[in-house]
Amino acid sequence: VAPIKDMSRAAKRFAQGHFDTRVSVKSKDEVSELALAFNNMAISLENMDNTRSTFIGNISHELRTPMTSISGFIDAMIDGAIPEEKHEHYLQVISGEVKRLSRLVSSLLDITKIQTGDRKFNKSTFDICETARQIIISCEQRLNDQKLDVEFVCDEDNMLAYADPDAIYQIFY
Repeated sequence: VAPIKDMSRAAKRFAQGHFDTRVSVKSKDEVSELALAFNNMAISLENMDNTRSTFIGNISHELRTPMTSISGFIDAMIDGAIPEEKHEHYLQVISGEVKRLSRLVSSLLDITKIQTGDRKFNKSTFDICETARQIIISCEQRLNDQKLDVEFVCDEDNMLAYADPDAIYQIFY
């Protein structure tokens, strides 16, 4: 009964969230087959837990980035660092970031599809250079704070791409 007691202890550790627990396999009988199945389940659960942690970290980053941009522009307007004649321009940038945040939150509601790899992309034709320009503008405050000069050169005025605009935005950002 010792192998069964080992599996029972391991199962209790699993219940506490210790997915790195394994059961030793010493023979080739039915109990050993059960122990192998238990270990395979452990590996699978550990991988799923790691995937979940990575996913949450990525989502946190994706949500934090536009919030930082929005906060920076608003603070700059309040502090007077951005002249009033440019407020309309920056309010449009902020509005775009808020809409992007909304789309990100909507995609979180579909978390099951993302975790299982069934994410559907909403492809459309859009100007990829304009997307890059919008990203540079939304990063302007951070670029200025770090005293970085960015030069963006696009060979054509309109460079159309057929892809998911939000996915491309995330990649560029």
